[in-house]
Amino acid sequence: MITRQNLHTHTNYVDGVDSPRQMVEYALSFGLESLGFSEHAHTYFDDSCCMTKAQTLEYFDEINSLKAEYKGKIDIYLGLEIDLHDIRVYEGLDYTIGSLHCLPVEGKLYPVDYKPQMTQFIKEKGYNNDGVAMAVDYLKILSKNIALSDADIVGHIDLPTKFNGDNILFDEDSSEYKNAVIKAVDSILAFKKDIVFEVNTGAISRGYRTSPYPSKFVLKQLLDRNARLCITSDCHNGKHLTCAFSETEAMLKNMGFKQLWQIKNNIWQAIPL
Repeated sequence: MITRQNLHTHTNYVDGVDSPRQMVEYALSFGLESLGFSEHAHTYFDDSCCMTKAQTLEYFDEINSLKAEYKGKIDIYLGLEIDLHDIRVYEGLDYTIGSLHCLPVEGKLYPVDYKPQMTQFIKEKGYNNDGVAMAVDYLKILSKNIALSDADIVGHIDLPTKFNGDNILFDEDSSEYKNAVIKAVDSILAFKKDIVFEVNTGAISRGYRTSPYPSKFVLKQLLDRNARLCITSDCHNGKHLTCAFSETEAMLKNMGFKQLWQIKNNIWQAIPL
């Protein structure tokens, strides 16, 4: 395993199992050189899965305190996962992940990655049971809003596939969906050519998938465009901090990727695969 960093992690500030300190200790036990915290930023539309404004200040203080305490042992970076339905500017961050979690149904936003039943509800009620239309709309909103966010990392670009084993929700091989993927990737890279796309193993650790997202088709588009990648586990439990990292590295190398990207000394740097 060459990946010695995870930049997509969650703690007990919101929906994670472990405290920030416990996450740091897990990172050390796994031999990581650095760890980024990317707790869910506050959103106007749902306060059940994000930090409050008061918690955000506490979070900033705690992560910065851990930075100082563990200096020389492990590099710690302060980040946020910004929901692309509620883009805000925060001072003092080392990086941000721009992620889309929700789609609209009758004027209300619902998460596509919460439960399979919820995703099915979105498909039926929001898109007249057309799963491809749902996935295409997700890509359109993500690519449009990522350009407004100035995010450093694109979070789980094809999140609607989380519960799409055996194409149960929509056909990922359909030309309409594939064209939407290509358009979204090109749009994002036109906005910021050095943006980093995460290869996210989080659904593997939760038992929903046997491979990371993005899918190989999406990854092929990123490879053809020389896009930057980093591997994350979207970690909500320190035990899964490096879930399937070695297997994912091998897959990417076999596909033809030559390098991954990580933050080192506050600068994005290429790491040969």
